[in-house]
Amino acid sequence: MTIEEIQSICKGLKGMKEDIKWEDHLCFSVGDKMFLVTAPDAVPVSASFKVRDEEFDELSVKKGFMPAPYLARHKWVHLDDITRL
Repeated sequence: MTIEEIQSICKGLKGMKEDIKWEDHLCFSVGDKMFLVTAPDAVPVSASFKVRDEEFDELSVKKGFMPAPYLARHKWVHLDDITRL
């Protein structure tokens, strides 16, 4: 998957906003709730995103995934390379 594909999927969500936070992270939110944070300038491009509680443990152990630093307690996972999707 590419950043452009992620943007296309996210644009289909009602009320979705896209902005840059922390100087270089492309973030996607609905209302004031972030659900996806990407690092498009990183090589490879990484992403962290919110998952359902019941999906968190399963995704956290898949290749390339890990509990997201600082956000794992809120059921976020980090993916080291978005091309894995």
